[in-house]
Amino acid sequence: MTVCAFVISSSGYAQNAIEHIRKKVQVINIYQNHQISEKDLAQVFPDYTSEGGYIKGFFRNGTLEKIVVVVNQSNGKLIEEYFMDNQRLVFVFTRQERYLYDAATDQWNYDQSTPVFEGRYYFQSEQLIKAVLDGEIDNYIQIGKELLQRKNQMKNAL
Repeated sequence: MTVCAFVISSSGYAQNAIEHIRKKVQVINIYQNHQISEKDLAQVFPDYTSEGGYIKGFFRNGTLEKIVVVVNQSNGKLIEEYFMDNQRLVFVFTRQERYLYDAATDQWNYDQSTPVFEGRYYFQSEQLIKAVLDGEIDNYIQIGKELLQRKNQMKNAL
């Protein structure tokens, strides 16, 4: 895979914001006492996937800090993790995985997968300020907008 980084703002202020975001994401991931709400993706968004999946919200003191969405697909899965600071989107991690195909048995191996794309999206004031992409992608700015819309949909579903 090829790694590409797109920086929307190159100021020192943006770099400081990215460091703050990284620290915030680390704190959220380390915290062990989140209240967790999980829902079946097909029940909340029936048109999102026919293969199933789930959405999990991680709350601290009633405030949503993280959303994890797993979308099962016929030949892989999509994982999206949304991180919020004071209810505002600050970071999204996406990973597209493909199941391995076993030519000898002519079947998909659903126990093994390989990543085909990873994306790290940094937001400030819910505006995309940096995207680090590993894999092929067409329009990273449009994807940033779509991630913000999906975060709002998932937040409202929880």
